[in-house]
Amino acid sequence: MTIRHEEKERGIDPDECYSRDRAREVPDVALEMPTTSRLLDKFVVYRGLGVREVWIYCFGGQFYIHALRGKRYESVETSEVFPELDLVTIGRYAEMPDQHAALCALRDELRAR
Repeated sequence: MTIRHEEKERGIDPDECYSRDRAREVPDVALEMPTTSRLLDKFVVYRGLGVREVWIYCFGGQFYIHALRGKRYESVETSEVFPELDLVTIGRYAEMPDQHAALCALRDELRAR
């Protein structure tokens, strides 16, 4: 999904994006899986658009969460938009090569809790 705000003359293509409770022009969360060093430029665009959180997923199953605080993003331990998510568990399954098997295994683990 391309996020655009014509009045602010900004736009960006996150790897994934999510909104809490309803569809919005600007999502609550943008997920990036960085492959280049251009991530700092993206934070400026996300801030200008008003994206509440930017999640960085690094291979190895690690998520880094940054919450918008006024005019800058600050690193936080857990998502304020989706506090119920267990990103450690999700990261573990994200590394599996078979996406269908990963989803089934995650579903089974969540049901067993």
